Amino acid sequence: MVHTVAPDKSEFSNGELNDTASAEVCVIAKASIKNGERFDKYLWVSATDNSDAANVMDPICLGGYTYDLTEADYSLDITGAIMSAFDTKIERMEDGDKLV
Repeated sequence: MVHTVAPDKSEFSNGELNDTASAEVCVIAKASIKNGERFDKYLWVSATDNSDAANVMDPICLGGYTYDLTEADYSLDITGAIMSAFDTKIERMEDGDKLV
């Protein structure tokens, strides 16, 4: 689902493009995510000319981006004598978590 309400202009970070001859531009967006955190945000773009900021386009949402560094929520059930037999069963995992 695409967000339809743009963030306040104060929430935009400035990026610079000095290329006026190309038909395409490449912009890199970066975010620092700490271990144990989940990043879940939308990327918005709003262009302004560099002459006197007279031409400002309405913000466009390019989509949502998610990166999850939270711990997987799981539980294990070990049955039998650990030295003679080992049987492991995963009883529960949260949606989106994977066991590799």
